[in-house]
Amino acid sequence: MNDNPEWNESYYFNLHDHSNGVTVFMRIGNKPNKNEKSIFLFAIEKDRVCGMRNAVHCDDEHKACCGLRFDLKDDGVWHITYGGPLFDTASKEPTPIMSSLDLCWKPVNPEMDYHDCVDTKGVALSASTASEHFEQFGVVKGKMKI
Repeated sequence: MNDNPEWNESYYFNLHDHSNGVTVFMRIGNKPNKNEKSIFLFAIEKDRVCGMRNAVHCDDEHKACCGLRFDLKDDGVWHITYGGPLFDTASKEPTPIMSSLDLCWKPVNPEMDYHDCVDTKGVALSASTASEHFEQFGVVKGKMKI
């Protein structure tokens, strides 16, 4: 971490379920130098896009925000839950649609460390806002209700 106001720690989980025609993008981000924690959660279906964005003050729960929670279990599986409103982005008036997620995300490969893939120039380029970056693919099972 450094003193750049935009320095952030974030967790992203994206998934696509071809058989049900839904794609989900979700993120919890922490910007401690701005005392800001934010969420976005969007579900893209064949006939609509529902989602929400919000920002609150930081707290000690770096992997939970506004009803969305990412829990890493001892076996490396992430338990992803959400309970709260999503909003149809095409609606003229924002009407909450009470929604929920209960997903298990199981990794299928080891974590990829960004530093293993770039030269020193690439590391320096990202150092001001993100000192570390890891990625990993997984298989998701569970339930989603919108």
